[in-house]
Amino acid sequence: MTSEDTGATDLSKSSKQLRRAFVLRPFCGYCDEPLSYDQYGARYATLDHIIPKGRGGTEALDNKTLACLDCNRAKANSLKWAPPSFTFADLWAPPSSDIEHHWLDQYDD
Repeated sequence: MTSEDTGATDLSKSSKQLRRAFVLRPFCGYCDEPLSYDQYGARYATLDHIIPKGRGGTEALDNKTLACLDCNRAKANSLKWAPPSFTFADLWAPPSSDIEHHWLDQYDD
């Protein structure tokens, strides 16, 4: 099963937003294991909608987190999972310095 089979968004086809989240916090929001770019590995980084879009979830930053492929598959369309340890909204605080801003800019499109 691939990430396309689960509806997960993978990093190889990802948006600037997803790549930036991976740079800022490369850990699964559910199991806190380190994520990877290995698309065939269990810890492959995917975007997860905390409240699934099929259940009324939105594209808002506070409804997105990074999840390993295993957690994303296991959670699927469920609403009964524990909340993730972070959301994209948690990661989007303004850069605290010019150096940090420059460092983040190199990962933008």
